[in-house]
Amino acid sequence: MSRDEQKSERRVKIIRAAKELFITKGLAGTSMSEIAKKIDLNVRTVYRYYKTKEELAFEIEIKIFEEMIEKLKTTSSIIKGKNGFEKISKLLTLTEKYYRSSENEIRFMGEFDYYFTGAYPYNALSDRFVEMMRTMDSPLRGYLKEGIIDGSIREDLDVPLTVETIENAMLALSQRIVSRGEHLEIEQEVPPAAMLTCLTNLLLNGIRNI
Repeated sequence: MSRDEQKSERRVKIIRAAKELFITKGLAGTSMSEIAKKIDLNVRTVYRYYKTKEELAFEIEIKIFEEMIEKLKTTSSIIKGKNGFEKISKLLTLTEKYYRSSENEIRFMGEFDYYFTGAYPYNALSDRFVEMMRTMDSPLRGYLKEGIIDGSIREDLDVPLTVETIENAMLALSQRIVSRGEHLEIEQEVPPAAMLTCLTNLLLNGIRNI
């Protein structure tokens, strides 16, 4: 194994260990020393790759979003429908399934949002994350525009605002279900999984041109 391959493999191990600890102990409750110990590395070695645990957190968040975007783009390429609304309906159903099958990723994203409530640290990773979020090309955007043109979607909708509202609403509810699912079922007496399906249907009804 070459030196570059060794470094790449070590970076993957650091990220994997950090992600697991961040999920189980929280960002605030995890130290760089604990991350190093988990994979039998000297903490100084970990610091050669990442200066802070916050940098590590951004690296993980970026990877999760990149993988999610790529999966949804791949999925959207095979979505068929007679109009924009039908395509959005299928896309949101697939998004719902993706969230259900990605509990660890959703849990981490919730922890990330909770930890970074103030200003982001000023480094290349946080700048890269902000740029990624601003330029993210969601398939939903194209389907909304298509639906407005073909008449299946309300023409009065603000497309960028609608896209961000739908995506944030689905992700936020998924995070709450992952973190408090059992409590929600006891306290509110409704199946948490049904809430996400209900939200999807409400969002679809809200954009459909009747």
